[in-house]
Amino acid sequence: MLKKVLIIILAGVILSAGAFFALNYLGIDVLSGFTKTAKTSASDTETALDAARFEPDIAFAPNPDGFGFRNYSKRYPEGNLTIEEVRDMFGDVICTRLENGKCIPHPKVLTWLNDMNEIMNGTGHCIGFTVASHQFQTKFLSVNDLGADKTYALNRDVPVLRTISRGYSSYYASNVFTQEVRDTPSKIVDALMLLDEPVDIGIYYPKYGQNGHSILGYDVVNKEDGIYHILVYDNNHPGEDNVIVVDTNKDTWFYAEGAVNPDQPAGNYQGDADTKSLSFIPLSAYNQSLACPADFAELCPSTAEKSFSVLTIFGRGKALAETSDGLIGQSGDTLVNTVPDSRFLPVRGELFSRQMPIMLLPDNDAFSLQAQGSQANEPMSISVANPSLSVKIDHLVTQPEQIERLNFDPTGPQVAFIAGGPQQPSFEFIFTQNGVEYQVQLTGLKLDAGQDLTVNVDTANGDFTVTSNGQTIPKAVLVITRLTPDGEATFASSNLTISSGATQLLELDKWDGVGPMSLLLDDNNDGVYSKSTLTNEPVAEVLPAIGTSEKIFSNLQHLAPYLDGEQTGAVATTLPALNFTAEQLGSTYLALPGLQPDDLAGTLAGLNLPPKELAQFAVARRFDEAKTST
Repeated sequence: MLKKVLIIILAGVILSAGAFFALNYLGIDVLSGFTKTAKTSASDTETALDAARFEPDIAFAPNPDGFGFRNYSKRYPEGNLTIEEVRDMFGDVICTRLENGKCIPHPKVLTWLNDMNEIMNGTGHCIGFTVASHQFQTKFLSVNDLGADKTYALNRDVPVLRTISRGYSSYYASNVFTQEVRDTPSKIVDALMLLDEPVDIGIYYPKYGQNGHSILGYDVVNKEDGIYHILVYDNNHPGEDNVIVVDTNKDTWFYAEGAVNPDQPAGNYQGDADTKSLSFIPLSAYNQSLACPADFAELCPSTAEKSFSVLTIFGRGKALAETSDGLIGQSGDTLVNTVPDSRFLPVRGELFSRQMPIMLLPDNDAFSLQAQGSQANEPMSISVANPSLSVKIDHLVTQPEQIERLNFDPTGPQVAFIAGGPQQPSFEFIFTQNGVEYQVQLTGLKLDAGQDLTVNVDTANGDFTVTSNGQTIPKAVLVITRLTPDGEATFASSNLTISSGATQLLELDKWDGVGPMSLLLDDNNDGVYSKSTLTNEPVAEVLPAIGTSEKIFSNLQHLAPYLDGEQTGAVATTLPALNFTAEQLGSTYLALPGLQPDDLAGTLAGLNLPPKELAQFAVARRFDEAKTST
């Protein structure tokens, strides 16, 4: 009945909104493909490339084995990765418990899932196209189960999109990215011919780790005189035969029409023995039993011998981390790494100027980080995943002239953030105390330039302390989730005061899971505490104090799986009154369907949305999720 009502309403809206609505809100791509500029000159390599367009007579072919639609970024959020795909990838170890067969995810897993979706929606799904097309072609996955007789005939239906998202995310499995082969172009050709199987090729420009893109390499052809063609399927060019040209005489490689991001113009990729900007991962690596990512490797005992701190920077700019042994990050325009046993993990499909490679440091190394935006008012997030303490600092707004700083010590564990300018960040902390998992969210904060927020976790005594050296922060919002094999408990308060120069200590282990939280205050940092309590408020009632709709949505992304039925119902009732735009509300219900009210039609009627906004809501919510093709 709800769909019928909305369809009737939407029909009238479409008639009145016209072409503007169709183009801007239905996600119709009015461009048939990338704009191709005419070549003004042709080098020998370009001439060889032009002559190499042919129909290969081999097992894999872009049509029928590649997808019939091109790579995409955020256009189809209904295809985002969900906990069910992550559980299918790594097993029940990602769950803190099972409730009637439903996985209650570990907070670190939930953060990783949200990060994966953020990366894919910002960069594209290139690796997912490469991996999924090979798995369909080799019948590791069944294309028939998704309603088609060949991969090229698949539509952008939700199960197809989520298969692509799963394929992309599997690149970050600890036993996949570690199989990357990176060498000179000539040695890459030798390795491919020796391997003799399809591969996930990484192309970068101008150097490794920069402007990464994934394409499927399925054969190597010797064109004589030291010239080799690597035949590839490029997900930005459905159905086309493309080649990477390698000149072993000069030890160079060249690929035309490559696009890092599906929403960016195509360009030419090239490299040589110095850049080592051509790499590959055997596609068979994606078909093995996947080990957990480094972000939550400790949940999977057999994942890897080494543990890491996983440092991820979201946003245009650069960052440099320093340990007692060296540096890793970006210095000027160059990636540097002098830290033993550390490495970069490139984010393929993204412009280098937008997001740096992920940095993996030994998990016991303390480090200091400096991060700097490259544009005015550039959004940035900083994430550190470590076995002892994970933290994500979100909703930063950076400027080219200011530097955000983070000091991280895993042995404390302790984390200190120092604002480079006025900031209103949100913090998420994840840790284990005495076998109990905790997720702590701190929002509603305002920091001055130079002001810090420092958190210490006492894993032995169950304490969580917060200090700040700047002005007093009144009415910070605190949301704590405790996860045990028996269930989840949530504490919420919109009245935490972080006094300047004082230590606020929360006795987490003494909380009964229902009532108030014990709060100790050391005004002079002399070890003498006064005791008070924080009232446990209903989650729905603290949401307005969090701030913007973006911050509320982010908070709920991390919290929603842990709310009980009563809490979920209260939040669902509250959301429509929180000044979300119609489009934001629709997107929230799509991402967190459990928060959608049972009487959605009545809720929408009560909002009195004008036709255009109702249309925006309907499209953002994706009511007909079974058919999302454009």
